Amino acid sequence: GNMTVSDNLNVNSNGKMEVRGTLAAGAAGRSLNINSNATLKIEGDLVVYGDLRLNSGATLEFTGTNSSVTVYGNVYIDRTNAVVKGIFTDVKNKFK
Repeated sequence: GNMTVSDNLNVNSNGKMEVRGTLAAGAAGRSLNINSNATLKIEGDLVVYGDLRLNSGATLEFTGTNSSVTVYGNVYIDRTNAVVKGIFTDVKNKFK
């Protein structure tokens, strides 16, 4: 299915959120936060209109072979132990 969140979206510490379909989150000045040791697993399309933040221990996992991510803001990844995994198309080339 599809889900739209027009404000900040947080996957809280040690939390897990799974989406099949499209998740559209945020607006300019808002963000999608995946907090410490939390996981966002998506099979489909992720659209973030603000910033995407992966905090310490966070996991963003794409499943399947046709997933995509579009981030209009900035991507902040804690490089010590946050993880982005799976096969996905990076529409705006933010995950370099």
